[in-house]
Amino acid sequence: ILKSFNRAWSQVNVVIVPLSTPPLLVALAAGEIDLTLTTQEKVGEGGEVLMADTLAWAGAPDGRAHNNNPLPIAFGDKQCAFRASALKALAGAGREWRSVSEEGNMLSIYAALEADLAVGPLLASAIPDGLVVLPPEAQLPALPSFSINMYLPKSGGSEIGQELARHIREQFHARHHRAA
Repeated sequence: ILKSFNRAWSQVNVVIVPLSTPPLLVALAAGEIDLTLTTQEKVGEGGEVLMADTLAWAGAPDGRAHNNNPLPIAFGDKQCAFRASALKALAGAGREWRSVSEEGNMLSIYAALEADLAVGPLLASAIPDGLVVLPPEAQLPALPSFSINMYLPKSGGSEIGQELARHIREQFHARHHRAA
């Protein structure tokens, strides 16, 4: 999406702010960013659902980390909604866990999963090559669905922010129709 936007609008400087949803929404409300994409179980006021997806347990192909007790998990920051959902599911299943990665970025999480040091909750459609959705035989609790949402400032935002939002909508729509 960003590559095609950059080709169409090469004079625009796009800056990626890699934060979890709560601080991104604060930055949007403060006027520090032009738009944000979030992952949430439910879209908030003023948000627009771009795509629904399943949160899934991911790990190394033929990995064994899911057999360990307590279960080793690689998480992002403590505000990440995936973390809260995974911990709620594990508590409901009575499964003990331990953290392998705290406050990590996605590369450190992927590294822990690829090395079979841990499993982790990821959106099924965003699991990178080299990792897999763990099968039911892994006996991990089901995780909820999430949506990828887009938010613009309440004022509507800048003209270029609106153009980027239009571009993102079109790309999600096109990808959804190709997959269907």
